[in-house]
Amino acid sequence: MSLLSNINVLVPKGKNGIEDVVYSTESALEPFSDIVIEFVDAFSKLLLTDAKFKSYPEVVALGFWMRTGSINKVKSDFFKRNVNRLKVSRGLVFHIAPSNVDTIFIYSLIVSILLGNRNIVRVSGKVSVQKDLIVDSLNTLLAYEKFSVVKSSVVLIGYEHNSDINKYFAVHCDVRIIWGGDATISTICEAAVSPRSLDIKFANKYSIAVLSSIALEQLSDNKLKVLAKNFVNDSYSFGQKACSSPRTIYWLGDNVSQEKRFWQAVSKCLESFEHELSEADFINKYSYICAHAIEYGSKKRKTGDGNLTSCIMTTVEHSIDIATHCGSGLFIESRVNSLAEITPKISRHIQTLSYFGIDFSDFSTWLAKGVNGIDRVVPIGKALDFEIIWDGLDLTESLTREITIN
Repeated sequence: MSLLSNINVLVPKGKNGIEDVVYSTESALEPFSDIVIEFVDAFSKLLLTDAKFKSYPEVVALGFWMRTGSINKVKSDFFKRNVNRLKVSRGLVFHIAPSNVDTIFIYSLIVSILLGNRNIVRVSGKVSVQKDLIVDSLNTLLAYEKFSVVKSSVVLIGYEHNSDINKYFAVHCDVRIIWGGDATISTICEAAVSPRSLDIKFANKYSIAVLSSIALEQLSDNKLKVLAKNFVNDSYSFGQKACSSPRTIYWLGDNVSQEKRFWQAVSKCLESFEHELSEADFINKYSYICAHAIEYGSKKRKTGDGNLTSCIMTTVEHSIDIATHCGSGLFIESRVNSLAEITPKISRHIQTLSYFGIDFSDFSTWLAKGVNGIDRVVPIGKALDFEIIWDGLDLTESLTREITIN
């Protein structure tokens, strides 16, 4: 039995196709070719118009991201940066998708396809309705003859942890993209890529939010509802397990009544939010809160829902605990008088800072002085938006190579 027979091919449907993509002798596509942009646009329209996706906001967000206008903006920026430079695809990209965010494998794939690469994507074995629906949609589109060139450059697979299979793809790929925790990355990298290949690693990251209680005081009740909804979407869409979902909240200023007002609005919003938290999640949060209180003297904040949102107020010194934080709607809060007070708590583990009521100039002044972390700063409600520059790395540059002509 061959090694590849242990692999379940999800896309293209009814065909193995792995070796065809790995050993392809066809000419590579140019970055942002018309046929690939047409395919991405068709995929976008399918996700945005098919009724079965309406209840999955993360899939709808994916569809919006893939719209032609959005992709053309990425294309324009790419060619403006590379005027008079010859950029070509790298070749075969092996993607290892995470289990905590159901749509990352598609974002990773789409960016790579747009840049002309061939792709093998290992998706998580975790049960996911969203993933299955997306896979079905991909197979539907790739069945059209006009997208045959795209079909010949894409294979989605699933397989149990297998070091020999990992090694096979590591040996043959030109780029390996690993989305996952530190332990997953260490395991995958036991199979080294060839000396001429590139590893792109998206390791464990955590995120924070900063809200100005002064700005909150000026916010109408209707606008507060919008802010609360955006915060809930950022935090609960993936059970707070997404790397860009905030886990620590810093209050800029000292207005306890506005903090309480904010959490009441969040609790109200959660009444209609279809979370996926289990009894085990609630037990884990309670255990964490008790342990944190014993060790650091933190205090639990009373919130309207009692379970869905669990907040503990502590000092800035004890505001981030990335090692044991369980997610699932647990927030560690601290009050600060300036952004500079947060600096000692920022490490390379911190990815996204989402904010409300703070000026761009305040962030630029603070970050320019040197902060050991933070890859992106976005308004609350934009934390989960995928961007071409992720974890400080421009994927359009990493997934292409430059040929110099003198």
